[in-house]
Amino acid sequence: MDLARILHTGGDSVIWRYHAAAERHCSPELGDYCSYGLYAEYKGASGWEPAGCIHDVTTDNNTALYMAELFTDRQLSGVHLKDALEDML
Repeated sequence: MDLARILHTGGDSVIWRYHAAAERHCSPELGDYCSYGLYAEYKGASGWEPAGCIHDVTTDNNTALYMAELFTDRQLSGVHLKDALEDML
């Protein structure tokens, strides 16, 4: 995620959107399991552009959906995504 470039070109007018997505994982300790990641997008000149993602955030779908909705509604900058997730979990 090249957020420095995004913020430099978009300034304060960057519009953020977040999505929760199911992911399949396999771990020697846990076996096969499903978790949810969060994906960030920003609105660029040619439409919505991917800004990055954080995988394996939670195993609860409702929690992931709540985070995506909250971060979108509050327009959390992608620069702060990791910190916001750490604070919430």
